[in-house]
Amino acid sequence: MRIMGIDVGITGGIAVIDEIANVCFLSVMPAKKTEHGNEMVYENVNGLIAQADVLYVEKQGPIPQNGVKQAFNFGGQYHALRCMISLNAKRVTYVLPQRWKKAMLADMNKSKKESSIIRAEQLFPGVNLLRTPKCKNKHDGMAEALLIAEYGRRLETGV
Repeated sequence: MRIMGIDVGITGGIAVIDEIANVCFLSVMPAKKTEHGNEMVYENVNGLIAQADVLYVEKQGPIPQNGVKQAFNFGGQYHALRCMISLNAKRVTYVLPQRWKKAMLADMNKSKKESSIIRAEQLFPGVNLLRTPKCKNKHDGMAEALLIAEYGRRLETGV
């Protein structure tokens, strides 16, 4: 069984693990610059979704501090992702950030992105959380996608 975790957004990530927690795939959210700003590369995301058996996606809602344009773009991309999942007829669970963070970051500061990086490295030793080989900062979107996938794996396998 291949379990996909998706941290939604242009700075998010996609991870796929198997039922024994081997990392099969890990990437930043495929994105490109367009005349409308940064957008997901929908065909790449759709191809990845097709390879997973079950998906766990961070559920999104309005973020009052976001500007109108940012909220519009983010909401559009979130719903495009939902549409791709539906068209692929995949079993999906939309999980609130508070829920997966409570389970995966139980003894850590849940509001700090570094906590997700630390926990992902603890659970998946040797995982590369750098966006590119030249990057110096680890990518929290990839870490969160891994933790969402692990949250899903634990639910699926009863661990």
